[in-house]
Amino acid sequence: MEALKSLVRSSYYWVARMPGIKLLSKPWKGTGAILCYHRVLPGERVRSDVSPNRGLAVSVERFEEQMRHLSENYNVVSMDRMVEHVENGGKEFLVAVTFDDGYKDNFQYAYPILKKYGIPATIYVITRFLEGDTSMWWKELWERLAEVGEFEVEVCGERRSWRTQGHSAKVQCFREMRKILLGSEKEIYLDLLRQISGDSPKQYPEDCMTAEEARLLDKDDLITIGAHTHSHFCLASLSENEVAEEMMKSREILEKALDHPVMHLAYPYGKPDEAGEKDFRIARGCGFSSSVVTKVGNISSGHDAMSLPRLEIKDQLDGRRFEGVLSGFSAMVGR
Repeated sequence: MEALKSLVRSSYYWVARMPGIKLLSKPWKGTGAILCYHRVLPGERVRSDVSPNRGLAVSVERFEEQMRHLSENYNVVSMDRMVEHVENGGKEFLVAVTFDDGYKDNFQYAYPILKKYGIPATIYVITRFLEGDTSMWWKELWERLAEVGEFEVEVCGERRSWRTQGHSAKVQCFREMRKILLGSEKEIYLDLLRQISGDSPKQYPEDCMTAEEARLLDKDDLITIGAHTHSHFCLASLSENEVAEEMMKSREILEKALDHPVMHLAYPYGKPDEAGEKDFRIARGCGFSSSVVTKVGNISSGHDAMSLPRLEIKDQLDGRRFEGVLSGFSAMVGR
């Protein structure tokens, strides 16, 4: 199945690069694209990662190739400029680069490349990282699964167990646990985290940006620091008051650290069933000028600045494939 999916993806990227397709793509290419990254790491770290989290990382080499391609072929703008473009109905095709979560490697590896090519970028930061809570259930859960042949949790009084012998079984368990976690109400979610981590979740300070690093980045006009809520809960599982608290707390922490207004937000787990009209309305009420989701798509006229789509960028996107994604063809065929 994976081999078939890989073949389909390769065929899609090849077709998307054909001159005729590029010409035809103009109607659905729209007027802009917002690229979504998470991590930028040395190539050997990306290649050696066999966890389900591997897709979050792009290698340093690939990232530089992609930024060079953007600098040579596109007008790359800040999120401030992208919002103006959307609200004013601009026709020129613009690109914005964004990062989710606030990983230290954004500062260590991505920033020097952005600086080299003069590429503006927005980094959406989970603000509990800045306060010293650097736990990441998605990393700790995989580390647990890597060590055991069976995994068990209790969900609302019901025992759920998985045989986790072999890599594919571990990956399947991880995916099912992720679905359970993100589909659970806040108290159940927190209880599941306690079952994964115990009373002391593992901390990953070596992976998380510090407040001082965020301040240093913010001093460069190329970099915009945005909010990614405080705790990184799935907003669909929260009440309206809890969503507003998550958004406002992250904004207040960042504004205190940076000493200026923070106007841009990325929803955690921003797929259509994870962030919706309730959250868009609350984000507007919290004073943000834009919010981005993870729904795949290019920007077209009439898009709401509170629910801007993005294109998730992977390590396998070399020049040909990268251009295929930017063309908007991927959104048209429903990828």
